[in-house]
Amino acid sequence: METKFTKGNWIFSKYSPIDYGVHSESGNGNDIALVRGDSEEAEANAKLITSAPELLNALILANNIIERMSDEYSAIANKHANFTMGESRIIENAIRKATE
Repeated sequence: METKFTKGNWIFSKYSPIDYGVHSESGNGNDIALVRGDSEEAEANAKLITSAPELLNALILANNIIERMSDEYSAIANKHANFTMGESRIIENAIRKATE
């Protein structure tokens, strides 16, 4: 799956008491996001955005594991199908939202 978003590790920066930035260490210096606010929430939002590529990668890995487990352990998977199918849909929807 080819991604269209900025590659590389995303870096959190505090530009001023009310400005937080997210940029790529491999980018050309442009911001990916600028979060403005003088609260802990604004800083936390910028940090969450910073982790987006890693979160997406973790979801993709988790989805691959669920698919392999479902194939290899179909009897167990069938027993817990309602549980795993619900979580699988959530993971797949999040991946789709991030990559389309």
